[in-house]
Amino acid sequence: MPYEHSGQKKALLDTLRYFGVLAMLATILFSLLNLNSYFIILVLFLTLIDGNWKQNLYKTFTNPVFVSFLLIFLTECLGLLYNHDMKAGLKKVESSAGLIAIPFMLITGRQFFSSRYISIMKIYCILLLISTLICIGYASYQYQLTNNIEVFFYHELLRPINHHAVYFSVFLNIGIVYLISNGFKTTFIHNRKTSVITSILITWFFCFVLLLASKLMIVATILIIIVLLAGKLIRQKNKALLLTLTVASMILMMVLLTIDNPIKKRFTDIFTGNAILFREQTFTTNTYFNGLQFRLLIWKFGTEIIREKNAIVFGVSPGDAQMLLNEKYRQANMYLGDVQRKDKGYLNYNFHNQFIQSLVESGLTGLLLLAVNVSILFYLILNRYQRESVTVMLLIFLFFLTESVLERQYGIFLFTFFPLFQLYRLKSNDEDLKR
Repeated sequence: MPYEHSGQKKALLDTLRYFGVLAMLATILFSLLNLNSYFIILVLFLTLIDGNWKQNLYKTFTNPVFVSFLLIFLTECLGLLYNHDMKAGLKKVESSAGLIAIPFMLITGRQFFSSRYISIMKIYCILLLISTLICIGYASYQYQLTNNIEVFFYHELLRPINHHAVYFSVFLNIGIVYLISNGFKTTFIHNRKTSVITSILITWFFCFVLLLASKLMIVATILIIIVLLAGKLIRQKNKALLLTLTVASMILMMVLLTIDNPIKKRFTDIFTGNAILFREQTFTTNTYFNGLQFRLLIWKFGTEIIREKNAIVFGVSPGDAQMLLNEKYRQANMYLGDVQRKDKGYLNYNFHNQFIQSLVESGLTGLLLLAVNVSILFYLILNRYQRESVTVMLLIFLFFLTESVLERQYGIFLFTFFPLFQLYRLKSNDEDLKR
């Protein structure tokens, strides 16, 4: 009887944890960020009490992956000792708690997550489909009212779920990677229904990435499809489906490149204006920066802040970094918004590069710890080479180069959940996974 009760308790805990994980994914995709935090805490608690909690703590805190995340978090906490804006510093530390909460639940509960990987990812793709359909439906309704085609593009398209276009593109790409890796396990002839559904979902997600108009993510999606999907279909000798997808993609790209549309404008925008605009010291408030010019400028601001504050070792603190960057915007006479329109202009735009963000916030110490963390993840994933895991990690690393990913809850979730979810589903006898 004790064993029966123990088994029932285990089954109940696993069921609660399973639905908690699904709720985590749903709330992050639908931008219910406060609820997302609560579900993270719930799953974390259920993971901790699954088995011997003392043993769980010991195993996790001696795991090198968790330690690397923990050190990044502690470095941000250390910034509280020397930052001036304590409110901003505490808020940053609070938002960064996911850097240790999510790795803890995945490392401690790797057996649970490994056994439910396929099930969780299937639900994840369904959630992506539901969220995109809601957005398209709302945009169609708005178009009928306004006749404004812009409602189908970029941030406007995600208005119903209040998400960020670039981050949501990454979530979509992770879904595409999963579908390609797991949706074509048999040939098209032997499993026609599965292949058709998978092809439709990949095409739908790809088209949605195009509508979100993130230049980097569009290029990344195309490369993912070429490298993963084309390679898989060639190995399976599935020429019919490969030809169909190739022709459809070529037609779609030709349409986008020839007809005037917001996606084409975002790509051609890169080549407009003064290529060395970022080298100037001051601007007029109506000076326009394209994405590349703006990033080069704020990256330059980052190096100036470090030098001026003599903060190369420990940085200026996570709490003060944005305040000092805002001051740079003011000194350069950049557009600071319109009070009547509740527009803040460039104020509170971060460094748009996670490595520079870490350098300014925590100096070479923070940058080194982030590099060690990323290197450990890359090493473990490459050591158990599997295309799906490698692709997800490369995608997030690429994202680090153009966005300050860890400044948003979306980004922290992306970086801590998916690489570890991929990593710990792979079977290995290595010592670091046994801990």
